[in-house]
Amino acid sequence: MTSLREIIKPNKKFNLINLDEKKTVEFWIICLVVVIDLIFSVIINLVIYRFGIFNWIYDITGFVTPTMLAYTILYLVIIGLLIIYLGKLKPKDLGFSTSKLWQGVLIVFVGWFIIQIAGVIYSLIISGTLTIDSYMVQSSAKLIIIKNVVQWFFNAPFEEFLFREFLLTQLYLQFKNRLIDDPKSVKKSLTRSLIISQLIFSFMHIPNRILWVVSSESYTVKEIIWAAVNPLQYGVLFLIGLTFAMLYHRTDNIFIVIGIHALFNEPNSLFFPKWIGSILIYVLAIIIILFYPFFLSKYSKEKEIIIEKDKIP
Repeated sequence: MTSLREIIKPNKKFNLINLDEKKTVEFWIICLVVVIDLIFSVIINLVIYRFGIFNWIYDITGFVTPTMLAYTILYLVIIGLLIIYLGKLKPKDLGFSTSKLWQGVLIVFVGWFIIQIAGVIYSLIISGTLTIDSYMVQSSAKLIIIKNVVQWFFNAPFEEFLFREFLLTQLYLQFKNRLIDDPKSVKKSLTRSLIISQLIFSFMHIPNRILWVVSSESYTVKEIIWAAVNPLQYGVLFLIGLTFAMLYHRTDNIFIVIGIHALFNEPNSLFFPKWIGSILIYVLAIIIILFYPFFLSKYSKEKEIIIEKDKIP
């Protein structure tokens, strides 16, 4: 097992991703992306969601939610216009790879399946019989499908491509270019980019947390202010973002992070309560962070042995 210090320390043994190979965009584009995303976050949460402006779309389609439409706009403007068009990044620069996609799907599904097996054991121990969790029973199939579509194709991919793939990488490259004469430039750049990118990730949720308050039947100005400044919730968000960032850094596979993120928000726990499912998904992320490079290293060695044997006449 490796230590946290070794996880953060960039070297070939403990980190599979090489951020130095990534294409750099101009600093003003990074700033523009952050500012525009913040503006959209305020408008989407406190105007569109708050007053139900796009609710009529769901009423007509019976499936397309305001969240789906909002994230579609975010994809087009933030990812499409700002990052790909103005930033001149290609999809592959954002981690798009068919092989990594299927690898991510497989790893996340296996992890989720193991957790379901643990849920079976949990249910048998607690109740003496196999009992499906009440959340899954009470939720309609349509609701569960919609929530999963939102997480797997809209929420989790957008946040991972923006905060872990784009922002983390680009901040690292910006710091690295400015610390080029510093022998510890890599370590310093990585540490700073991890902290700043995930702080931005945390604070981008402020409008959403305010929405939680103003959506209730009665609320006070004090509650709104507390929702905007509550250090505990942003500390938790920062820790989650940092975990996802380290997961990306360790696996060099954004699709693994997307899958973990989607399951963390919507764990689809058949036998565990939803909150336990989310905790177990988070634990799964920690396990992958700690052991994934060693597993991959062992797999690569076994593959090399097989190739060498095949070469022997």
